[in-house]
Amino acid sequence: MIDKTKLITTLYELSLLLYPRDVKEMIEEFIKNVMTRFGFSYASIEIPLAGLKMSLPKNFSNGLHKISFEKKYFKLEFGRTKEIPVEYTNILEPLMDKLDQTLEFLILSELKRKLLENNEDVIILVDKNMIVKEMNKKAVELLGDLREKPIDRMWLNENVRLNGRYFYVSVYDLGFLKGIIAKDITEKVLLEIELKEREERLRKIVEIAPFAILIYKDWKFIYANKEAEKLLGYRKEEIIGKHVLDLLPPDCHEKIKHVIHRRIRGEAVPPYDTKIVRKNGEIRHILVDGRKMKWSDGEVIIVAFVDITPQKLLEEDLSFLNSILRHDISNEITIIMNYLELYKEE
Repeated sequence: MIDKTKLITTLYELSLLLYPRDVKEMIEEFIKNVMTRFGFSYASIEIPLAGLKMSLPKNFSNGLHKISFEKKYFKLEFGRTKEIPVEYTNILEPLMDKLDQTLEFLILSELKRKLLENNEDVIILVDKNMIVKEMNKKAVELLGDLREKPIDRMWLNENVRLNGRYFYVSVYDLGFLKGIIAKDITEKVLLEIELKEREERLRKIVEIAPFAILIYKDWKFIYANKEAEKLLGYRKEEIIGKHVLDLLPPDCHEKIKHVIHRRIRGEAVPPYDTKIVRKNGEIRHILVDGRKMKWSDGEVIIVAFVDITPQKLLEEDLSFLNSILRHDISNEITIIMNYLELYKEE
């Protein structure tokens, strides 16, 4: 008959062995004590998430009486030559539950630690006084080890610049702590700055170009130079935001849709004739060339065009002269578009 008082003391003492520490050390001490207290001569445990398999002793004979426990984080088996009382399963069950809970804490803590250490973001935990309680490897590399030291309150701002690098910061309220996660966005910011500077330089070039130049994105105009204002009869503010097809007569829509789709796909489109409708309703013939280019907020289409209405009107009588003029104009537009293309790639 089992002495209940002695059993309670035994279970309590065994439970004290289950506390956060090295997994292998804890398991080995726990199993050895269970074997001693309950008369087991063999034990085997497998903890997949900890990568641990252990048998005590390593060499044992078959034919043992066995008792098994399978929990969320482990499989454990005890054995001995004598028959095992059936009540041992129920007696040991609470201990096995505590072992599973302790393993869950240890395994998840280790996984979190590895995740934080290998994370490329800066991760810092601070208290209400901005005293650093924990920080990952990336944070230490950037700021030095500030554990138990104050950190600048600038890290509560959304955007931080430090040592020439840019960070996007998210702050999470964790009760008595705050979690600060700072993502290094330096490359993205520098690229945006470079694109904006290049865009500004390009604007200055196209503004003095002798041709009308329009830039559109997602079928809507986002830029027009002075020559475009003159040719179309609109002010720049009136052009920006208009749909590309708004400036074309209906009989040109299908042709231009086809051209734009080709440009969006990155295909080369040779210079072509089309028509535009000026603000006063007058229709003019134009010769157009264009390119797809990178802009600060994505890819855009830039087009340059000149008015060839006079040549069109003289086309029947001066076909030869017209072909020469068209060739010269086409060459001039192509030259400036190629120049812009080279500039874009600098």
